[in-house]
Amino acid sequence: MALAGDYSAWNYFTPTLKFRVASVSGEFRFWPAAKPTGFYVGAHAISGIFNIALGKCDPTRRQSHNGLTLSYGGGLTLGYRFLPFPSPSWQMEVSAGAGVHSLYYDEFQNRLNGLLVGRQRKLYYGPDRLGVSLIYHIPIKKKGGEP
Repeated sequence: MALAGDYSAWNYFTPTLKFRVASVSGEFRFWPAAKPTGFYVGAHAISGIFNIALGKCDPTRRQSHNGLTLSYGGGLTLGYRFLPFPSPSWQMEVSAGAGVHSLYYDEFQNRLNGLLVGRQRKLYYGPDRLGVSLIYHIPIKKKGGEP
C-alpha cells in the first residue's frame, strides 16, 4: 500500500503561470513475485483541489469551483521496483498510471484578478500519474533482535 500527499502553492515566474495543487492519494499494489521487487500493478484513488494557469499560451485559468470543490477519481498503475542498490535499505521504482477523474471548476481570465468567464463539469480520462521514486527502508528490529 502507498499513501501520498502533494502540495504546491507557487506561481512560476509570473502570476499567469501557476500549478497550485493540494491532493491526497492512496494506492494498493500487487507484486506477482514473492518479494516486493520487479513489476507490480496497482489501483489508485486521488482527491484534491487545484488552481492552474499555463501562462501566455492559454487565455484562461482553471480553479476548483469556489476554490474548495474537491476533484476525485482513480485508476490503474503499472510500475517496476528495482533490486536494492548496494545498500539494502535503498531502492528505486518507476510507475505510470491512467484513470478517470470528476472535475468541477471555474474558468477565469488569465490575468491578475481576472473575471469569471465560465464554469465546467468534466469527466477526464487518460494518463494521471508518472513517477520516479527513491525509497529508503527504516530498519526496525523485531523482537528477538532480527531487523
